[in-house]
Amino acid sequence: MNYNLLVNTLSIQTESYNSVYMERYIKRFLKKNDIPFHLDSYGNIYATKGDAKLYPTMVSHIDTVHDINMNSVVKRHNDILYSIDSVTYERTGIGGDDKVGVFITLSCLQHFDNFKAVFFKDEEVGCVGSSQCNKTFFDDSTIVLQCDRKGMGDFVSDIYGIELCDVDLLTDIEDILDHYMRKPVTGGLTDVKSIAKVNDVQCANINCGYYDPHTDNEYVSIPDVVDTLHFCIDVFELTMFKRYTMTRNVTDYANYKPKMWAYGDNYYGWEDEYLTSSSGQQCIDCNGIDTGYDPYMHENYCYTCDKYYPYEDEVQVQSASTSA
Repeated sequence: MNYNLLVNTLSIQTESYNSVYMERYIKRFLKKNDIPFHLDSYGNIYATKGDAKLYPTMVSHIDTVHDINMNSVVKRHNDILYSIDSVTYERTGIGGDDKVGVFITLSCLQHFDNFKAVFFKDEEVGCVGSSQCNKTFFDDSTIVLQCDRKGMGDFVSDIYGIELCDVDLLTDIEDILDHYMRKPVTGGLTDVKSIAKVNDVQCANINCGYYDPHTDNEYVSIPDVVDTLHFCIDVFELTMFKRYTMTRNVTDYANYKPKMWAYGDNYYGWEDEYLTSSSGQQCIDCNGIDTGYDPYMHENYCYTCDKYYPYEDEVQVQSASTSA
């Protein structure tokens, strides 16, 4: 792993609707490495390296939720990276969400002879950039991966009821998933969902070693980033000679605000009458209390952030259900 590239990427200041510094950083990287790129009408950056019939493809988003702070500097303690304000010495969010994803995408562009990548703007405010993506760019993609999830251990194969990938891909990479101790899960909103809605290529989102996102205490685990990068490379190398496609049901539950609802034994389904009980758990991103457990997604939902996040345990879920 290129440690300097990781630190440099994490050092770039960027926020939703103001990502010019990250855009310049990525463009300089692509020019330095002789990787052709172009922009769409919204300003998303599309890179294509090599000349092939099929391309492993990765996407990431270039904005963060943190305000731009030109005094912010990256610090290291053992295997942890975090950031502080060099004037006040207070913690500032390092923006691992999704600058770690940007780093892994840049690293894969360096590693592979033939590779495609897209750097989307303004994901944190509702996937604005990726919702306007050029859908034909992915017509020759083998698969599309994104690293935009906190922690480790997950391979997001479903978002808001939209299936990102199916048994065809999951079976082929089963040994890699086992080796890296990752499992298919349902996840929250991010850019690969936008791609899955307009293209039949199989996609996934992967957690990549940033923690406490959307807070000043956000930090990045270097070993987890290394592990995720190696995982992505192994998956791309195994799948690089086949285009994985699928037919999807594109019913978009992301446009629906889920709440608790009545359900029978061993059955979850959308009902006409929804219960409004709180999940009893604060949002892990904004600490909001306007939350509810969604049995369909098997996750909690924050109405303030408009995002899903994992519920803590079965006791939590049963408590929410009983209170309903």
